[in-house]
Amino acid sequence: MGVPPVVDLFRYNAWATRQLIDFCRKLSPQQRRVELAGVYGNAERTLVHLVSAEDFYAFLLTGERLQRLPLEPDPVDFDELLRRLERNASIFETAARSAVDADAPTREQSNGRTLRTGMLLSQILSHCSEHRGQVRTILGANGIVPPDISAWVMDGGSEDW
Repeated sequence: MGVPPVVDLFRYNAWATRQLIDFCRKLSPQQRRVELAGVYGNAERTLVHLVSAEDFYAFLLTGERLQRLPLEPDPVDFDELLRRLERNASIFETAARSAVDADAPTREQSNGRTLRTGMLLSQILSHCSEHRGQVRTILGANGIVPPDISAWVMDGGSEDW
């Protein structure tokens, strides 16, 4: 049997976030910190939040807890964001490849609640996609053309239908 299709979802998830981090690290601090009402925060803070949330999701799968990233670092350590992104991507891909039962409980959260593993994997993809969209909206609304992070581009094509 080949690679389960769900693995591509997690590969895409990491690739798209990596593209935004690489793009934003090349912007000036002022460009990364432009504001827009109705979203999580500026591009910089949103990317830190996105990766921090992935750290927590990885903890729920593995039990290994990393030190929390500061939400408003100055300056943002983009190398550390990428290190954590790659670590988490590996954990998520391993989970996606495994035959783990979607109904299996994750590690317990501080509030005593557990999630079904299938729901956690869904949350990872949903949460990251939402915040990547917010970063692209913040940048675009402020005159900065964000990178195309569609799955078409990841696979070497373009969205030109």
